[in-house]
Parts: sequence; C-alpha cells; structure tokens
Amino acid sequence: MLRIPELLSPAGSFDSMVAAVSNGADAVYLGGTSFNARQGAANFADDDLARALEYCHVRGVRVYVTVNTLIKQAELPEVARFLGFIHSEGADAVIVQDLAVARIVRDTFPRLDLHASTQMTIHNSDGLAALERLGFTRAILARELSLGQIAEAARTTSLDLEVFAHGALCVSYSGQCLMSSMIGGRSGNRGKCAQPCRLEYTLVNAEGKPLPHRMPGAYLLSPRDLAALPLLAELTAAGVRGIKLEGRMKRPEYVATVTRVYRAALDRLRENPEAYGPAPGEMEDLEAIFNRGFTTGYLQKNQGADMMSPTRPNNRGVLVGRVQAYDRSRKAARIRLELPLSVGDGIEVWVTTGGRSAGTVGKIFLDGRQVDEALGGETVWVPLDGPARPGDRVMKTSDAALIARARDTFAHGAGRRVPLTMAVQASVGEPLRLTVTDPDGNVTDATGSVPGVPAERTPLSLDYLRKQLGRLGTTPFVLESISADLKGDVIVPVSDINDIRRAAVDALAKMRVDKYRRAPVAEEQVQSSLETALHASRRILDNPVFSWTADSKQGARRPMALAARVTDLAGVLAASRAGADIVCVGGETYAPSKRMSFADLTEAVSACRDNGSELWFATARIVADHEIPAARDDIRRSMEAGARGVLVGNLGLLAFAAAEACGRVAADWSLNCMNSLMAADLAELGDGMVVLSCELTMEEMREVARGIGPQRTGAIAHGALELMVSEQCVVGSVLGGRTSERACSAPCTRGRYALLDRVGAVFPVLCDASCRMHIRNSVDLCMVEHVHEFAEMGLGSIWLDLRCEDSARVARVVQAYREARSATPERLGALRHELEAISGGSITKGHYFRGV
Repeated sequence: MLRIPELLSPAGSFDSMVAAVSNGADAVYLGGTSFNARQGAANFADDDLARALEYCHVRGVRVYVTVNTLIKQAELPEVARFLGFIHSEGADAVIVQDLAVARIVRDTFPRLDLHASTQMTIHNSDGLAALERLGFTRAILARELSLGQIAEAARTTSLDLEVFAHGALCVSYSGQCLMSSMIGGRSGNRGKCAQPCRLEYTLVNAEGKPLPHRMPGAYLLSPRDLAALPLLAELTAAGVRGIKLEGRMKRPEYVATVTRVYRAALDRLRENPEAYGPAPGEMEDLEAIFNRGFTTGYLQKNQGADMMSPTRPNNRGVLVGRVQAYDRSRKAARIRLELPLSVGDGIEVWVTTGGRSAGTVGKIFLDGRQVDEALGGETVWVPLDGPARPGDRVMKTSDAALIARARDTFAHGAGRRVPLTMAVQASVGEPLRLTVTDPDGNVTDATGSVPGVPAERTPLSLDYLRKQLGRLGTTPFVLESISADLKGDVIVPVSDINDIRRAAVDALAKMRVDKYRRAPVAEEQVQSSLETALHASRRILDNPVFSWTADSKQGARRPMALAARVTDLAGVLAASRAGADIVCVGGETYAPSKRMSFADLTEAVSACRDNGSELWFATARIVADHEIPAARDDIRRSMEAGARGVLVGNLGLLAFAAAEACGRVAADWSLNCMNSLMAADLAELGDGMVVLSCELTMEEMREVARGIGPQRTGAIAHGALELMVSEQCVVGSVLGGRTSERACSAPCTRGRYALLDRVGAVFPVLCDASCRMHIRNSVDLCMVEHVHEFAEMGLGSIWLDLRCEDSARVARVVQAYREARSATPERLGALRHELEAISGGSITKGHYFRGV
C-alpha cells in the first residue's frame, strides 16, 4: 500500500494552529517566543504552547516545535530550560538548526525526536549520514533539490525526509544567507530576516553601468511561490515522508485554505495514485488566497527566469478582468469580468502609467442596478479612486467568499473531531454505565450516581441516548456509533446522563493528552547536564593538533595564525611571500578562473614551504551528490600534493576530510557555529578547529573561545563576505536567457557583474563552475585594528577572504595584517586607512560590535 506523506502545516498563531488542525493537518510546526526562525509571527508563550500541545494531541495531531535559530553561548541555559518545558509537555519533535540544541536533546531529553531544519542546508547524502550519527530522525531538505536528488537521498538514508511543497521560496540556500544580517542587522539565522531579496536591484557591469535586458521588472532576486500540488505523486514515489507547507507569517485563512487543498489532494492520492492530479478549482483557490505566481521550483529542473517574479515581490492575486473605461467624475471603472467579483473582494488595478490602484470592492453596478456579485463574462462599474486606462488588468487580491469559507472552518465550534463509539448499560436498580472508545483503542468508563427506576411513560431508548450522549458541543469529539443494553423499561434523570457523558469524555481527553506528556526533568538536573556537556566539549577540543598552535619540541604556544584564502597560484605566491601562516585554495571556482591543476597545487605547496607557510585546501559550501566524488578526489589530491589541512564548508564532508587530513580540519564560518557545544559536535565529526560565525560580536566570540579552550577557534577578519549562494543565477536569467526551456549563454565567462540596490550599494555577483550564484557584500570587512584583541581572546587563527582580489592586493592585505600583530595603536590606525583606501574607500566591522 502506498505510504502517503505526513501533511505538516504552519502555525504562527493559535488561530492558525486551529485552522491547520481543522482542515486536516497531520502535524503542525510552531515556535515559542524565542529561538525560532519566524520571530515576526505571533508565536506562543509557554502557557499558550502548553494549550496548543493539548489542543493538537487530544485530536491526534503531532506538534513539532521550532528551535531553529543559531544559539549564542549565553543563551544555552535558557534554551535548555525551554527544551525541558516542551519535553515535559509532550512535544513530538524539535526542529533545529544549531547542533548545540541537538546535543542538549541527546544528553537530557532523548525522547524528543530531532528534525534538522532546512536552515542546516542539508542537500547531499553525506550530510544525511552526519545527521544520523548525531541522532536525528528527520531532515528537512534544502529546497534546491530535484525529485531525482530527493529519491537518491532517500535510498541512502534511514532518516525520514521532509520537503517544502508550498509557499514562499528563499532565493539563497537557507542557512547560507547573510544579506539581511549584513545590510540591516536583522539575521535570518536568528529569525529576523528583513527579506532584502524582495527589493529592487539593477544588474550592472564592472564599471557600474546598468545592463540592458528583457527581464520585466526590477525584483531580480524575488522568486515566485512554490506550488508542488501537481507533483505530490512524484514526491511520494521519491520517498518523501513529510509534505511541508510554508506560512507561519501568513493569516489563519491562508493556512486553512492551503491545508484543505493539500489534505484533499493527499487523500485522493491514497485512493487512486495512478490517476492523481489537482482537482478542478484547487490551483485557483491557492492562487486566490496568496501567490507571487507559482513555480515547482527546482523539483523538476532549474527554471532560470521562469522561477522568478521580477515585477512584483508580494501577492499578485488573480486576473479578474480588464478595464474598458474610466469615469474621472464618478471615480469608477467599467470592467469586463473574466472571473466572478463580489462586494468585499480586494482588487488592484495594474495601471499602464502611475503604478497601481488598490482597494476593497464596496459597490458593484450591473446594468444600472447595484448588486452584491457579478459573474465572469459580465461588464460592471466599480468605484475606484485611482486612475485607470482601457486595457489595464484588474487583479483580485483577496476573495471574500474564499476567506469566509476558510474562516468558517476554524472560527466556530470545535473544528476537527475524533469519532467515538459509545456503549450504554442500564437496568432498574443499577446506575447507568457508559463506555467510550476512541479510534486509538483508548477506553473510559463512567457510572451514574442515580439507580435506574421503572419508567412510567417513556423508557430509555437507543434514539434518546444517541441524542443526549451525542451532545458533545465544542469538545474535540463526535459520536460515531452507539449501542445500548437496556434491561426492561428503565429511566434515569437526564442530568445523570449529561454528567456521565461529561465525565467519560473528559477522562478520555485527559487520557489522549497524557500519553504524550513526560515526567519533568528537574531544572537543577537540566542545568547540571548542560554544565557537564560544556565541560565535555572543552575536553574534546583541548588537544591541539595544529602546528601553529603548539610547538612539538618546546610545548610553547605559537602566535595566532594568519590565514589567507585565495583563488589561484598567483594568489598563493603573493600570500605566502607576504607572510601568511596558512594559504588556502580550492572550494568554488568563480568564472572566468580555472580550477587549479595538480601541478599548480604541487607548486603552491612548494612555494608555501619555502616561505614558511602551510597550504590548505578548501571545499565548497554546496556540494550536490553528483559532485561528492569530485570533491573527495580534490581533497585526496590536495593532500597528495602536500597540503597540510582542509577548510570544510559542508557538513557532509567533515568526516571524510578529517580522515584524509589526519584531523587537520577547520570547519568554515559558513557552518554557522556560535557556541562551544556546536563546536564540539563539529570537532567530533571532523576532529578539528572551528572558524566561528561572523554574526558574533567580539565579546560573544570571547565567550565561545573560553568555552572551547585556547586556540581552537578562528574568525573571519577581512574580505567581502559572501551574502548568498544560490542555484538561481541572476546573470544567467537576466543576460544569459536561462529559462525552463533554454540553456544559459554563459555571460559570466565574458565579464564581471554586480547588483545595484536602491541606495547605491553595489554587490558583486560571481558565478561558479557549477552555475551557482554567489553575492558578496558591497563593502569589505576590515578588522586590522583589532588583531590584538583577537589574539587576546585565545583564537588560533584569523582568516582573510581574498578570493576576489588580484595578487598585488592579496600581498598588501596580508602584509598589513602580519604587521598588525605587533603594531602600535597609531600604526594600526594607519593600516586601517591604507586598507580602506584599497577597498574603495569604505569598510565595515560587520557584527563584531553591533551583533544580531
């Protein structure tokens, strides 16, 4: 029998949760007031969360609690407390991004299932294998995977796989976007994304001049909404176990509508998988409730420009008609309708000039008379404040009837009900006895307080008992069937019948909820367990393995290492001659550069050795399954060439890299480590050191370094930070003509490009050999004045990202940081001015002092 995936719906508020449950969700996901990736939603305080768990569990619906942000060192005790709370209240699983949360759950609350958030960027089988070793039971895959990639992943893992099937798409790989963080201080990794991808941008060339193109609109980074309804059969066949609907920031009516449509679709798939397809009206309802235009994303293929919504970053509605005329004196438009229109609908006219005119339909006039609604094919007059011209499109942005229908499913009564079977026994001289059974086999009994007496006129009957016992009101139950063993003509007071009905169903409700609840773990034990884990993490990381952190002969600590990441052999030569302790190559190869050959690597190793440096090799952040063999080969050949270590930007490659590099591995900052517990897990996977998240402040880094041990942490100190990595390439879509039907003409090989935003900031756009887009910050991070502070923290290394720089600039930046390690405060200021000048006159200190 076909195994139908679980339907998982969003619950950003209590009403949204009720809407999801009432419309057929198998499970809901929701967050507390902290540590969840949708801080802008209403979310749930502890009391509300307990009530939500009870509401869902009594109705047989699972609850997954999101603790899916990055966690700072100082927040670990509060996270542990919150996990203890949801554990005792009976949450079915916790959705996490930060491995520290997983560590606390494994150590202290092992009955809580661990689900890996899409924020963990799990996109290959090696990543899934790492999650298995870390105790996860489910992975929410990156949205960028195709059906074939999902099927291949399912064949290689014991984990349940969950995919997003409907709702907003991020243009960047989730968990790898710093754009909101660096531009506005609102971190997506901390649940506060400001959605800069929904703003206008201009594609410019290396000289900053706008490039002509045919792409309509300026919202070049704004994707359409995902709608995988037509592909549910394929997703199921691929081995997907969870179908996830996005929308914790959406209103309850949206949740109700989308859940209803996908519930009906999955039920049809179960009944007749061979004939599955969307039913009439379903896609229309999904469009009417909210859409930016729909796409199947990457599930079938990379669709290029066809995946994007460049003219509109928010709800576009559905085309309801076109303007035929506009009467300025009456401020009304004559509209030829293509779909029905009702009073209360929201409309927006996409006018030829002057933007858009929007409002709520207050009146409709048809053939000179006022009506409440009009049908497709009819011509009506509608009051409209803004100007309009013949031919302008009229979009229905909200459908009053659809919203009312959705609201009716959750605003009144108990919503979803659990069917009950009741059995009654009654006889003269004995109290009435009621037995209630639910579909899960839970049974409760209740006995009346008044013995039955002979009936003088109307004895108890099955119909009468069905009527009285079926009065379940707003309880989560409904009477499905009833049987009665009535001995003789007997009667009991109706109040007694009502009392035992209430007692039986209350006991059954408690029984259904209590099976989820767990014995509380004492607060003292929770914090003690956390302290034990923190001490253990220090022991794991307290054995230095790197040559620059411990002198094998003297046992003395060496100075903090200066590591430069470059692109090619010329960069290696420049960095090593300028005094870098570590020179790192590899990873993504940006067009038009070429991948380093084995001969280049050998020469680079020799040059580094001659200059007293070590050559390291870096992996890419994104490595699809079909790229894993090549990535492993690159690690092997770099070590064969004499490289001394590996900088790993991909969770799945940590263990392999550690084995090949004999433990000399650094987890790159793209793995988003903000605390010592996560550092310990990364170390266990890779047996190495950790470059900390660039979203920490200096003081927060100090706390992590103190928690890990001396010189086992690194920090990014200089460079144009990478803000996004995406399978959607704006250069290919805008200039290269890439669509779902056309291949890209590879303009990335013929020039350099950038995105110009509305305030004049220019963000370089790079394309790698796998046709992924990388957007870099408009200004360089520069921490040269604070090198001494990094060293005082006990950091083992600082990293300079110089991959976009020519060899002359590589040399100058490395020289500046090398000099800074022993410079006076006055000289540090001069070095900052020099680097500011060669960085184009503008630098940033990122989050090192402002935080997120």
